[in-house]
Amino acid sequence: MAYFNIADATFSQSISTQDASPQGMAWNNDGSKLYEIGLISDKIYEYDVSTAYDISTASYSQSISTQGTIPTGIAWNNDGSKLYEIGFGSIYEYDVAPPTSNLTGISTLTGVSSITF
Repeated sequence: MAYFNIADATFSQSISTQDASPQGMAWNNDGSKLYEIGLISDKIYEYDVSTAYDISTASYSQSISTQGTIPTGIAWNNDGSKLYEIGFGSIYEYDVAPPTSNLTGISTLTGVSSITF
């Protein structure tokens, strides 16, 4: 089987999104969290995933507001300490604090910087 080859892909399943116009998604490194960025709501949504990378086991967890008003994509750095949002003319960087017993995922965002084009 040739992985990473869309010619060999077959549709498997879908889930409903929190936003009516999702613009992008990203996974954390172990597939236990899925993130969606929405254009209509200007929010980043987090889903808990009970079986790694299996969207059928995803359940909505929480959301935060985006920095930009036209968000179009998100990405994480390798260790999860930075979250990046891209929007119309800007890239925003979020600092993510290490998880504690009562704070996890996107609720631990601590600061934002941006690059404007």
